[in-house]
Amino acid sequence: MRLRPFVVRMPSGDRYWTVLGQDELAPIAEVDEFLRHVRFGRDQAESTTATYAAAIKLFLTWCARSGLYWRECVGRLGSFMFWLRYARLDGDPVVPGPGQQPVRGPRRVNTILAGVREFLKHQVAVGNAPVAVLGMLYEVADDRDLPVEVRGEASGPRYYARARHRAAVPDGRSPSPKSSVVSAGPGRSGTATRSVPRRGTRSARRAPGRRGAKRASSGNPVRADAGTRSLSRRTVPPTRRFGAQVDRLGGR
Repeated sequence: MRLRPFVVRMPSGDRYWTVLGQDELAPIAEVDEFLRHVRFGRDQAESTTATYAAAIKLFLTWCARSGLYWRECVGRLGSFMFWLRYARLDGDPVVPGPGQQPVRGPRRVNTILAGVREFLKHQVAVGNAPVAVLGMLYEVADDRDLPVEVRGEASGPRYYARARHRAAVPDGRSPSPKSSVVSAGPGRSGTATRSVPRRGTRSARRAPGRRGAKRASSGNPVRADAGTRSLSRRTVPPTRRFGAQVDRLGGR
């Protein structure tokens, strides 16, 4: 069965998409009526009808290859999902094997399923399909598994219809980067540390070594480097002004 989407231009200039039948001379009646309702009855965009037309075309192609009418295939949407993952655009039979890559991802499959559900819901509304079709498309669920912000302040559980068929979409959030420590040599505590002094400071030009440590232990005044991010300390030799200040304080 060869189907294809086709754009229709109305006398007013508005356009919508439909699906042509096997003879490609006339649109499929149920599909065309639904897509016209979406475009003009719901006042939705032309791109919405294009998305729905592509989804319904795939659904009807799968129904024809299964040898069933579309009303009889509603309860087999799980097989339709499998077919969507591996069926090529030309409609060749699906023969998956080890290492076979899916043709469509889960987001694309869910988009197609949404269009098919809208088509089938409309057929129930206009009397072209039994009400039991809705039970094959949706299941009744309550809001107990939803976050508190979504549930609101209702005292009892609220019920809603949840789609029975949906492809699992992997979480796109990337794992938080792990903190890494770059080792430049063992520190006193045994952990790997690295000191990166600010460029242009004296400690960056000359790191203190053992000589500075000996001078510090000999009683010379030592101060921490001001204005730098290095945790190392350096020795400051006494000056005449410093000695005069000491004598003045001692005289007091």
